[in-house]
Amino acid sequence: MCKAMEEIREEERIKGESQGRQEGEQIGMVTAYIDMGVSVEEIAGKLHITVGEVNKIIAQIEV
Repeated sequence: MCKAMEEIREEERIKGESQGRQEGEQIGMVTAYIDMGVSVEEIAGKLHITVGEVNKIIAQIEV
């Protein structure tokens, strides 16, 4: 039973790292596009995310 719990925890840890990396990449890409003067709508299209998500990332960047 202990081994199974350890494996589950490890899978969740790896999943969390992957998600964090993905979010970090999105923040970096949005930042780069903003610096290049790309519109929010274009960024959303290029990254396949919503305009709302782009705006949330921009709000994080500006904090």
